[in-house]
Amino acid sequence: MFLYAVGDAESLSKATTCRTLRSVYLALKGYMHIFITFPGHRRTTYVKEGLYKNAGFSNVIGALDCSHIKIKRPSGAHEDDL
Repeated sequence: MFLYAVGDAESLSKATTCRTLRSVYLALKGYMHIFITFPGHRRTTYVKEGLYKNAGFSNVIGALDCSHIKIKRPSGAHEDDL
């Protein structure tokens, strides 16, 4: 569906759109280790504060673009400590 929407918007065939997106993907993949990191070396509280300051997300230690992952919210007296 995505290929058709992009191709239609730019008057391109599905094959051309697919090849172009693949080229862009491969180019971006070369920069993956520069821009994509998991903050495993930082304290969790530091990461949470940074994400809140930059994006307004409270109590979040990471984000995946275009991915939906169901996470059960912690409960109890110390739920903010996680």
